[in-house]
Amino acid sequence: MLDQLDLFSAPPAAATRPAPAAPAPAPARSDPLALLPPRPIHWQRLLERAGDVPVVLLVSTNWTGVIAETVSSPATGRVGLIAADGRIQTYPPDSVAVRCVFLTPATARAIAERTELTVLCGGSISVQLAFAAPGAGDAKAIIAEWLDGIEVAAESING
Repeated sequence: MLDQLDLFSAPPAAATRPAPAAPAPAPARSDPLALLPPRPIHWQRLLERAGDVPVVLLVSTNWTGVIAETVSSPATGRVGLIAADGRIQTYPPDSVAVRCVFLTPATARAIAERTELTVLCGGSISVQLAFAAPGAGDAKAIIAEWLDGIEVAAESING
């Protein structure tokens, strides 16, 4: 005969012991690419086909806001360009494999606050940034100076 399960009595002592502590999970390293502005799925698919190409963040007073991003890769054999409105165009291949993301100074500043960046090159009206290797050094102050200069130049150019 089956014993009736008593739901109201105290559980056996073994059931009340705390479970051994699980090891703390290793902190997940965030993907810096997740900080970039979101793009439509058809652009993401093109990026997947392009493979692992270097990413350059371009902040410029000359940026009109029409083109949002470009990618060139030997894997695709084409250069892809996405406009701010989501339209994609492709062109014959370029000799350089690179993904270039055009940003406003404010967007670049927000990304720089959340991950390490490095200055690739710059001038009075533009700066090219890249994601830095972890622990490569804190370039936030230098990047802030570049972005401040670009904002001032843009104001004087655009009125």
